[in-house]
Formats: sequence, structure tokens, C-alpha cells
Amino acid sequence: IHSLDIQGVLHLGAHTGEEARAYHRNRCGPVWWVEADAAIMATLEAHLARWPNQHPICAVVAEVDGDHRTFHRANNFQSSSLLELGTHLVQSPEVRYVDRFTVTTKTVDHLARYHGIKANFLNADLQGGELDALTGAETFMRTVDYAYMEVNWEPLYVGCGLIDDVDELMAPCGFARYDTKMAGNSGWGDAFYARPEAL
Repeated sequence: IHSLDIQGVLHLGAHTGEEARAYHRNRCGPVWWVEADAAIMATLEAHLARWPNQHPICAVVAEVDGDHRTFHRANNFQSSSLLELGTHLVQSPEVRYVDRFTVTTKTVDHLARYHGIKANFLNADLQGGELDALTGAETFMRTVDYAYMEVNWEPLYVGCGLIDDVDELMAPCGFARYDTKMAGNSGWGDAFYARPEAL
């Protein structure tokens, strides 16, 4: 168990803000929630209204600004992604894409500047897009002490970054991976990264 001094959170892949209560109870400071799918923003906003200092943002995060891409909406919403389904089709055959539409991407650095985001904790759950989000967060990551994110051992999404790729990107930024928990044999899990001096 790590003792963390969290002074603001950027949560990428908000869905309906399930973690809001935990952030509030643990006094994590203001939280900025980024959700790509406008169809669930009303639900997210209604849920976050229960707690102070919660800031929902509708944006599609990637490694570059202003790129037009196809966003794939899944029947469970949680598996929606910019990427096509890969081994996810085998691991969770009940999940399928039900809609596709064009979106314009934003980088984390752009969102941080535009919305005045000041946070030292990053939570990224982007269904295969975590590595791309980090690539577009070079400036923002200088202010981050801790990062908790979904990682892949298998290509659950076509072209997604794998855990070794994330490690390789995080190490030069001063982060080490301290904890990793796989979700059974599904090919994905969660990883916790931190700057050693922040623990």
C-alpha cells in the first residue's frame, strides 16, 4: 500500500464517473473527467453533481490535436474506442460495436491548457488508447506524480499499445511501475506508476 499525496486528478475515460465518491472520500482535490461519447455526458454530469470540484469535459483524447477519426461506440459503452476490436472479440464476445461516427481529437496537453487542469494524479482508461494519450501529454506529465492506467498484454484493440510500450514511454519521464494486476487471463489489467521520490 502506498501513501499518496494527491492534489488533483485528471481522469481519462470517465464513463459515468464511478470513482467520484472514492476521490471525494480520499480528499484528492479537484477532478477533471474526460469522456469521449457525448451520449453519456448527461448521465456523467448528473452523477458528478453530488460532489464538489468535479469538472466533466467531452473530448476525444489522442496523440495529436485536430485529427478526424472514427469513434466506435460499444453496446456496453465501456468498451467504446477509437480502435477496432482485437482479441476483445474472443475475450468478451458479447461486446460489439453498434455505432460509428467521426470525431476530432485533442491532446492532453491541449486540454490541460484550455481547461486550466492542475493535477498530479492521472487515471487513464481509454480502451487501448492509453499510449497515444501519454504521447500527447508530454508537458502535462511533468506535473504528474502518480499514474494509474489500464494496460494490455494482448492486442485487445487493433494497434493498441502494450504494457512494455507504456513502460518504455514512462521510464524516461521519471516513472517506475510499482504495481500490476491482471484481470484473470483476459490479456489486460491495471498498472500503477509513480515517481520514486513521490512515494
